[in-house]
Amino acid sequence: MDERFEQVRMMLLEQKREILQKIRGKKGEIGDLRGDFIDIATDSLEHELNYIFEEREREKLQNIDEALKRIKEDTYGECDECGDDIEIERLMALPFTHLCLDCKAKQERQKKLRIYVEQES
Repeated sequence: MDERFEQVRMMLLEQKREILQKIRGKKGEIGDLRGDFIDIATDSLEHELNYIFEEREREKLQNIDEALKRIKEDTYGECDECGDDIEIERLMALPFTHLCLDCKAKQERQKKLRIYVEQES
């Protein structure tokens, strides 16, 4: 494992621990759907918001696990587009990124160009 990424790995493990703690806490908050109509509607809304929260947190967990796997396999920090190293500052800020800053900027420009071309059509 590349020693440069030890701090990122520790940060990812801490984020994973916090997310799992949040999910466990939310599951403990879910109650019965009992009461009058307003109580049921409120409980239903809370249940739906909890579901959305858990989906987002599961996606984060998946990203964390993928990044940890790439660290272990010694492929973390390589740009998927050009193969160059991704700056450590970028990885600290966005630990799930697969693109270096130049390739991300190029991707964003292409996306804007596609949107512009579609609007002109």
